[in-house]
Amino acid sequence: MSKRKTIVFIIACLLCQLSIVAQDNWAAFKQKIAAKDYAGLKFKFSGAVRTDASENSFALIFFRVDKTNKTIGFFDNMQNKPINSPEWNSYSIEGTIDADADSIQLGGIGFGNGSFFFDDFSLQVERNNTWSSVSISNNGFENSTISSGLPAEWGHFKQNPKFKYSNISSNPFKESKALLLSSKGIEEDNGVATYIKNSKFIKDNYKKTEYQIAVRDGIKLYTVVYTPNDASASNTYPILLNRTPYSVGPYGKDKYAGYIGPDEMVRGKYIFVNQDVRGRYMSEGIWTNMTPHIKNKKTKNDVDESSDTYDVIDWLVKNVPYNNGRVGQSGISYPGFYSSAGAINAHPALKAVSPQAPVADFFWDDFHHNGVFTQGYFWNFPIFGSRSAKPVEQDWYTLFEKPTPDAYDFYKRNGTLKELGEKYYKDNFLWKEITEHPNYDTFWQKRNIVQHLRNLKPAFLVVGGWYDAEDLYGVLTTYKAIEKNNPGTYNVLTMGPF
Repeated sequence: MSKRKTIVFIIACLLCQLSIVAQDNWAAFKQKIAAKDYAGLKFKFSGAVRTDASENSFALIFFRVDKTNKTIGFFDNMQNKPINSPEWNSYSIEGTIDADADSIQLGGIGFGNGSFFFDDFSLQVERNNTWSSVSISNNGFENSTISSGLPAEWGHFKQNPKFKYSNISSNPFKESKALLLSSKGIEEDNGVATYIKNSKFIKDNYKKTEYQIAVRDGIKLYTVVYTPNDASASNTYPILLNRTPYSVGPYGKDKYAGYIGPDEMVRGKYIFVNQDVRGRYMSEGIWTNMTPHIKNKKTKNDVDESSDTYDVIDWLVKNVPYNNGRVGQSGISYPGFYSSAGAINAHPALKAVSPQAPVADFFWDDFHHNGVFTQGYFWNFPIFGSRSAKPVEQDWYTLFEKPTPDAYDFYKRNGTLKELGEKYYKDNFLWKEITEHPNYDTFWQKRNIVQHLRNLKPAFLVVGGWYDAEDLYGVLTTYKAIEKNNPGTYNVLTMGPF
């Protein structure tokens, strides 16, 4: 399930959390301002930027609000309009500072190889219909002092020794100086660059709409829909659905993701629908791992991933404008499980399903490998063994700090697995489930989705990789079950050296 660390996760780390990601690709500088006096006000943050950089490199400005409860509030980093222009232009970010704001962090980012020029940063807030300026120290970089590798009054958001700061006096945007952030010899990350570029393409070519879709027991599931701008009554599109426990953010109708589906399909155009599953992020309800399938549903409260998918598709084809009544569903790793589950007792509109490296059974995939507990997953229990009390936009869990980078040394120093669990995961429900059910008992058996892959109507493309250390069992078992128990169903297996 670490396939979560796809490009979506990487870019989220890079540009929202600005934390652990490829260490050599980027650098960011910031200034931090106390937000108490500006909480709840509209703002406009701007900066002049130009670049002399390679094709896969770019500059950004960012504005981030940190709230009093230590979570992130308003955040924008211009990821839908990366800057790679040799001409000076002024760029701006506008919005509202959160009512419970504690501090503001603002600044610039350089990504990849080249020279990134910044000048004339400005922050304004609106109070009583009047705009006023908020002081940003050395906002035009006229103070030529460079200390700790940074211009005076600025700090590191992400320090990278391969990036150098300097004040320049040739061709500034305004007054006599500008800031130069330069780098060379960077190993460029085409994946992140593609994500950023795609974000602009998506915003230019798709309309984003957010919904809370109620399923049969009344629980509302957060759903984001990206519809091609040229969709119309005479130009309809099929729907491509992805359901995930890993967040479909960024949240907000004006915040566009850089990945909404496979690149070729995004440019070929579909109606892309991405959804937080029950109990995760902005969806209501209580989440459980590998939701057991209820074969004989008797009341509206008998719900599972099959019924949730059915109800969502039913709502989508009836309410999303300009769809052609045909739906496909796909997902990788954990979302692959949701794709398999959605195909059971499928809605008639669901025509094609692609479980890719799908989790099939937690006792054989991921947390266990062929029934043996996978100790390397110990770090990931907060992700899968804790619940949020209410719908949230940010991660609610915390991964504990490793006292040593040497896993062998960590386990050696901390005693038995039982002692480790008592120390770190006393309240973690997945840890409790795994330790209370060490064998393949009914608890695990009812979480085996493969046994329910019968009487399937959609066409299937099952995808996997021979070097998958997590879900090789899942992909092969899923394909075999479909092939064996569904004669006549179109079912293709694609395996590759990945």
